[in-house]
Amino acid sequence: AGKGQVLFGQTTVWEALTFGIQPASYDDVYNAAQDRPDLFGDVRTRQAFAYCMDRQGVVDDLLGGKSTVWNTFLSPNNPFTAADVKTYPFDPQQGSQLLDDAGWKDSDSDPTTPRVAVNVRNVPPGTVLQVTYRTTQAELRQKVSQRLAESMAQCGIGVTVEASTPDELFAEGPTGVIFGRNFDLAEFNWSASLQPQCFLYQSQRIPKAENSWLGVNVGGFTNAEYDAACQSALSSLPEQPIYAESLKTAQQLFAENLPAVPLYAMLKAAVTRTDFCGLKLDPTVRSDLWNLESLDYGGDCRP
Repeated sequence: AGKGQVLFGQTTVWEALTFGIQPASYDDVYNAAQDRPDLFGDVRTRQAFAYCMDRQGVVDDLLGGKSTVWNTFLSPNNPFTAADVKTYPFDPQQGSQLLDDAGWKDSDSDPTTPRVAVNVRNVPPGTVLQVTYRTTQAELRQKVSQRLAESMAQCGIGVTVEASTPDELFAEGPTGVIFGRNFDLAEFNWSASLQPQCFLYQSQRIPKAENSWLGVNVGGFTNAEYDAACQSALSSLPEQPIYAESLKTAQQLFAENLPAVPLYAMLKAAVTRTDFCGLKLDPTVRSDLWNLESLDYGGDCRP
């Protein structure tokens, strides 16, 4: 009596680190030259950041290995998740090489200090690779952001973590950090909907003054081929072949172009008696009692 067990399962809420590819100030072409340099316009820089993020270390050390690093905007448990997409395991050497290729140079031969722009497209020479990482004050996010900042530092990426209240971070545009497109990097989560999650990065969904800041593509990512593939999936039914084909193409383009770096699925927990059998925390169902008829007590059973 009094003994219990804790079960963990993944949810359909997924954490991601989004790149501020096009800040809102870029919408005014007359003032763009006075704004933040185009840090993320070159896809090689975004890919380098991904290689320099120790996401698996975050899952192992901060989530007890209970979650999974995602590769696209779909959960690994989703039957439509594409297997043949570009992946980014933690590889500071590969990330550093991509930064070199993009023109971010290690001018002092010290990999722990920020790199400097030498011939980076649309970035003034001498610009230091120093970015601000915005997220909430939640304890887990603070630990995750610090862990990722430390791993990115191994590639010569300077990262300053700035925590904000949810009210400030998620305020409406144009003043809000995320929906006002006023950030370099921003960590937050999305909850899976009935629609394919590709819509989060369609160019027509960029929040801006013209649409009263009503949009979800907060990083300002634009790619016509991606837009077309995603729209094809959104306009199809799951039982139609075009749905799977379009969704696969959208995932491949997402993984190659990286408007955001998926981190992990959020966890849920349940506490039961040690002799409680059959409870399975399935992320694809709405209720944890989905298999109620299979639940039972008996002996020393484990789910």
